[in-house]
Amino acid sequence: KTPVTVIQGYAKAINDGIVDDQEKYLKTIEEKSRRLTELIDEFHQYDMMNRPDLKLNVETVDICEYTREYLAGGYPELDIEGRNLSLDIPDEPIPVRIDKAHFNRVYNNIVNNYLKYCGEKSTFYCSIYKRQDKVLVILGDDGPGIPAGVKKTIFDPFVKGDSSRSTGGSGLGLSIARDVVRGCGGKIILTAYPSDPMKTEFVITLPVLRGEETAGPAPGTDTGSRREK
Repeated sequence: KTPVTVIQGYAKAINDGIVDDQEKYLKTIEEKSRRLTELIDEFHQYDMMNRPDLKLNVETVDICEYTREYLAGGYPELDIEGRNLSLDIPDEPIPVRIDKAHFNRVYNNIVNNYLKYCGEKSTFYCSIYKRQDKVLVILGDDGPGIPAGVKKTIFDPFVKGDSSRSTGGSGLGLSIARDVVRGCGGKIILTAYPSDPMKTEFVITLPVLRGEETAGPAPGTDTGSRREK
């Protein structure tokens, strides 16, 4: 509602000829239009993830290489903006089954929130550890953190707290991330007490494939059958 109101008001002001700095108004309209597109995309993705007949196109993926490639694509932006990146990712392959296109949204939500709410000289952390038949993907930062009162409901749809880490969005990003991870047979949590020096720490747990499971095509996964009540 807010982006539309701003776009309508600024467009009318320009059309009525009552503004002196049209460039400033046009830049604001462009910015709000971009944000509106992002909001519409989030609502569409949330609707898609909650359809009972949705099947994820899971495939066998080395989660270590997948994560390295994802962060390599985003690192120039981190570097340009004066951010730091701390990685602890093993060289050995760890096979999991995920829908890569949807799983990108999980990483996107966490990394974009970091970029939006953590300033220069802050650090984004990523670690991957194998624990028996599970793999843990830990994503976090040393920014301002998330209020304790919001943490328990952070994955609920439309939840937005009153801190700098939870305002300005639709409140659907982490709900979508949770559903994607569940659809891939895993879970995601926000830890109550992040490991030092992190102030925000997400832990994604996925099942590791055994040798005989890595062969053959990966069937679609019905997200409805995995969604917890």
